[in-house]
Amino acid sequence: MSQATKEQLYLALRFALIEMIAGDYPFPILIDDGFVNFDKKRLDLMMELLRYQKTNNQVIFFTCHEEASKYFSPDDRLMLY
Repeated sequence: MSQATKEQLYLALRFALIEMIAGDYPFPILIDDGFVNFDKKRLDLMMELLRYQKTNNQVIFFTCHEEASKYFSPDDRLMLY
C-alpha cells in the first residue's frame, strides 16, 4: 500500500469511530497536516467530510499549506505566525 492509501485507511477508521461515539462523546477532532499525501480529488472529499463533521464536533485543523485556506471561510480560519 502507498503511504497515501495507508493514511486514508487510518482516517477512515478514525472517522468511523468518531461517528459511532459522537452522540455520547462529542470530542474535538484535531488534525495536524494529515492530508499532505492526498491528491486533489481526495483532498476535496476530505475537506467536504470535515465540513460535514463540524456540525457534530469541533474540528481543529493545523496546516502550513496556504492553499488549504480556500476550503475555509475567513470566519473559520485563524492564522498563527
